[in-house]
Amino acid sequence: MKKIQLLAAALLMTGAAFAQSAPNARPAAQGRAASVQAIPTTTQISATLRSAASVDHDSYVEQVGLNNYGVVRQTGSNQSADMYQNGTGNDAYQTQSGSSPLNGLNTAYSSQNGSNNYVDQVQSGWRGVAIVEQGGTGDAQNSNYAVQEQVGDLNYGYIDQDSDNNFAHQKQTNATGLILGIPGNFADTRQGDGSNGSNNQWSQVVQDGSGNAAIVRQDHP
Repeated sequence: MKKIQLLAAALLMTGAAFAQSAPNARPAAQGRAASVQAIPTTTQISATLRSAASVDHDSYVEQVGLNNYGVVRQTGSNQSADMYQNGTGNDAYQTQSGSSPLNGLNTAYSSQNGSNNYVDQVQSGWRGVAIVEQGGTGDAQNSNYAVQEQVGDLNYGYIDQDSDNNFAHQKQTNATGLILGIPGNFADTRQGDGSNGSNNQWSQVVQDGSGNAAIVRQDHP
């Protein structure tokens, strides 16, 4: 079994909370209790772009404001989950469970626009897609946490964090990998705002198994 661990860290800002986390540590959630949240519309506005014919279950949650808490749990194949949070201090948790290799093709998408937000996405199965987009252009969109874990083969994990002081962790474990001639998983992390750059980013990718690939890009002004 081959283990690839990529640690990419820019200069850590003194006093930043996430800078105190030890390598391999899963950041703690913000600890707020779940509460019932209203979904503002029944109209599907999905970033996953999957036709209704191919999706067994489709979840869409949108929360606007401060200190919101969203949880989605799906079991089986061909699931789609979209979580949108706009504000500060929000928590998002999405879990999609399948039994690899029989189940898979799940897609989880979380978008958080603001500061001090936390997202945790977990998938099991084959050919899963997990996407996190956090922050936004400007100094007010800082200090976001993103954690993704995928177990299975042919999974794709993507984290995109704009602005400063962000934390990204991706862990992927493949069951069979190249043993059966099947490629492993792919993890892609991008931190910063392109040509505008960013500061004080922390990224970790941990991959267990064979045939995996990982890319980390951190922009700096």
